[in-house]
Amino acid sequence: IAVITPYAIFVAAEVAHTLGVTAVVFGGLYLGRRRYQMLRGPSRLRISHIYDVLVFLLESAVFAIIGLELPGLVRDLPSNEHNFALVSLAVTAALLATRIVWVAGAAFLPGVLDPTDERSRRRSRVIAVTAWAGTRGVVPLAAALSIPVTSHSGAPFPHRDLLLVLASTCTALTLVVQGLTLRPVVRRAGVADDPRVRTYEEALARRAAMAAAVARLDAMEDLEAASPAAIGWLGREFRDRLERAESVLRALGPAGPDNDSSATTTTREEMRSLRRELIAVESARLHDLVQAGEISESVRRKVQRMLDLEESRSSDD
Repeated sequence: IAVITPYAIFVAAEVAHTLGVTAVVFGGLYLGRRRYQMLRGPSRLRISHIYDVLVFLLESAVFAIIGLELPGLVRDLPSNEHNFALVSLAVTAALLATRIVWVAGAAFLPGVLDPTDERSRRRSRVIAVTAWAGTRGVVPLAAALSIPVTSHSGAPFPHRDLLLVLASTCTALTLVVQGLTLRPVVRRAGVADDPRVRTYEEALARRAAMAAAVARLDAMEDLEAASPAAIGWLGREFRDRLERAESVLRALGPAGPDNDSSATTTTREEMRSLRRELIAVESARLHDLVQAGEISESVRRKVQRMLDLEESRSSDD
């Protein structure tokens, strides 16, 4: 289903006479944000491995197709379109300018930056790096390849070959120019990934997720929704993890309270069911943290992968 869904979205969009590639991109964005609700951990792990291979193969195929077609496309261009190099430079410059204006405008909308404030100055440097990091990849090439050879009337699609050439050259220019200059821009701006900040965010995410799971355990204990043995066993495990996350936060920042519990034996199936429910609570809490802007999406994915591995291990036990 995960592999067929993008193709189904593309076909549905084409039937509706809209842009199939754009529909797939928006569908992927939506499903990516909802995947933790729609799938279990083991399924997410398997799909991520499949997607890694598929993305590599499909991107390689698209670039290979463009590379094989490009010489013939350039050779067959009409005489009035032989200035495609200048047009490509103009289009690339327009794309870069549009991204800079768009990123800067969206970033400045919440408020005006104060040049005397250190946080504002750092934010402006981050905005500059983000605006310059807009290299084009396989999506523009796929969109160009999706242009039909003939229009609905049966006539050749106007300037299709030129559009393919422009998409290819613009992609190559951004990959070379922005790709090779991004590292110096990041160094000049002084915007580096602070390991301490990332460690703090990961610990914050783990503590929030564990705290949500422990709160659910306490509620289930009050409602007697599970056996005391299962609640006690998992309570000790999750509180131990909560304490480890809080110990990291105590070294880097504020920490929360500490608790302990005891445990006895319980049935294997009940443990699995209860553990899956707690992992679902942790995943939901991670999503809330991203929505609130307290942690980054990359941190959420890293912690979510740990939860998926834990759920997968629990399913295999």
